[in-house]
Amino acid sequence: RLLQCRSCGCDVTAAEKPVHEEECDQRPATCPHCEQAVSNLSVLENEHYPVCPLIPVSCSFQELGCTFKAPRNLMGDHESSSVHNVYLIAEICKLKSEKENLRSEFQEHLCGVEKRYEKRIADMEKSMDEMRREMSSLRKENKKTGERFFKRLETIKRDQQKDTQSGFGSLDGESKKTLESFSKRLQTLSNDQAGIQKQVSGVIAENKRTREDFSLQLRKLRESQAGMQNQVSDILDENHETWDHFSKQLKKHSDSQARMQKQVNGMLADNKGTWDRFSKQLQKLSEKQAKAAIPKGDPVVKCPYCEDKMHSSNIELHKKNCFEFPVLCQ
Repeated sequence: RLLQCRSCGCDVTAAEKPVHEEECDQRPATCPHCEQAVSNLSVLENEHYPVCPLIPVSCSFQELGCTFKAPRNLMGDHESSSVHNVYLIAEICKLKSEKENLRSEFQEHLCGVEKRYEKRIADMEKSMDEMRREMSSLRKENKKTGERFFKRLETIKRDQQKDTQSGFGSLDGESKKTLESFSKRLQTLSNDQAGIQKQVSGVIAENKRTREDFSLQLRKLRESQAGMQNQVSDILDENHETWDHFSKQLKKHSDSQARMQKQVNGMLADNKGTWDRFSKQLQKLSEKQAKAAIPKGDPVVKCPYCEDKMHSSNIELHKKNCFEFPVLCQ
């Protein structure tokens, strides 16, 4: 049969009810540290525990190496003490060392990359210069060959015109052979020029791809440099935040020391006033005792240190209480 939970109101079987009531989040609960009663377990865990003054908590300097634990209401005195200055200084020195190591590694990596790319750029410039010289040589050779060919062609044309004017209606066998030979050479030169043009186009395309690869590598290098710079900036910011926290803790410790010094000064002032009153009372009592014990005919003398006047029989007793009387340090 189904029964209703007294805490959350949900229906559970009779066999499961005892287990459910022990585990129900809505059951009434009491803090085991300060014994404060709350409405349910959920409120205890989510609202009361974060502010309970008697719950044991770890020191906020735990990440720096402090293992002290105490109730929350006593942790403030511990955290304001100067014992954490050692942890803070050690952590700051560690962060500074890591920052210097990162900076050194970054500089070494950057120098190595710059040297590699400077070598690649020098090789590319050298290759470009060689290609320029080859292309210039090919242009000059093509120009000279073309000039010789056109001169020879002009000579053939002039000879043909002379033969035509002389009455020869057609070219002889030797002229035909010469013309055919020059036609073949012209075709060969055209083919060679096309091949050279193709090679030049391939070299230009290869140079373009190399330039694009170099640009891509340079862009990656700059992105890597920017990433490392951001890491260094983050480390510097973290060091700055740690130093600010250390400064606040140090100021808090200084304020606490100042308050303690003020309290000690107040106690010393109170003790000094009490001691002065006690000394005056003791001096008055001594004077009364001395007056009671003064014999008749005792002359009045003056203390050589404080110039107080008294009977000669009381001079030894006065020296013991005189503030101006010189004494040896014990």
